Amino acid sequence: MACCFIVIVCGYDFGQHYSRIRIFEYESYSDVKFLKFKIYGPTTLANWTVNIQSEGKCNGYQANVHFDLQYGTYPLINPHNETYPSSYITTRHDLKLTTFNKSQSSQLIQIENPLVGPWFALIFVDKQIIDIKPKILTTQCNYYLTSWLDYQNTPNIVMITPNVQVEINLTNVSSAYAG
Repeated sequence: MACCFIVIVCGYDFGQHYSRIRIFEYESYSDVKFLKFKIYGPTTLANWTVNIQSEGKCNGYQANVHFDLQYGTYPLINPHNETYPSSYITTRHDLKLTTFNKSQSSQLIQIENPLVGPWFALIFVDKQIIDIKPKILTTQCNYYLTSWLDYQNTPNIVMITPNVQVEINLTNVSSAYAG
């Protein structure tokens, strides 16, 4: 009589969390914040939760917040519609552009069947258009981001039977990043 074992590998990842990161109004690319997340195994649904808080005297202004996700590399953005150099490759795959108003303090971004590997987020706030006032009369409005990724790996069921050879291929996807 042959006996066998069934091994089910399943996981739930809550470990990717960014807390209270100050985000800035976009004037140039140096004003954006980059976050890196990683999906470690096959999953049917990944959830990015984004919370935005404001601090200071924001005078009722509800800025648009951009949270763009890209698989494998940093997102490429162009908020000012500037012309790219001819050598730039501007086409993107697996790019998720999300814009929401600050009045929506909590946002859930879901991606079904996301690719396994690194995901990069780019975050910034639209620049306020205000009347020109002396610096001493203006007040500072600061925005802060808290974000996390959670997902559940799909079960990987492997049946192990004594004296029966089983081949399991472990893969590691690597990426190249160009700056």
